Amino acid sequence: MKFQPGESGNPKGRPRGTGQRQQIFDSLVLPRAEELISMALKKALYGDVTMLRLFLERLLPPKPHAEPLNIELPENVSNTELLLTMGEKVLIGIAN
Repeated sequence: MKFQPGESGNPKGRPRGTGQRQQIFDSLVLPRAEELISMALKKALYGDVTMLRLFLERLLPPKPHAEPLNIELPENVSNTELLLTMGEKVLIGIAN
């Protein structure tokens, strides 16, 4: 049987959870998940900056700092000088 370009021989793909890494994770980590989370939380509470950052990044995802920057672009942007000017406007807008 010859496969056509762009056509998979197994359209459903490999079933989830059958990879070796997944099996190792399932056997080693999942039985101790509660203990690991508790230990990580204790580390964060007792000043482990890396662990604290991990928790905060997951709990409080970063928010945008400002509103979107709107810059009017002329229709013809092929001129190098015009592109430099527009780039300067973008940088000034970001800096403010």
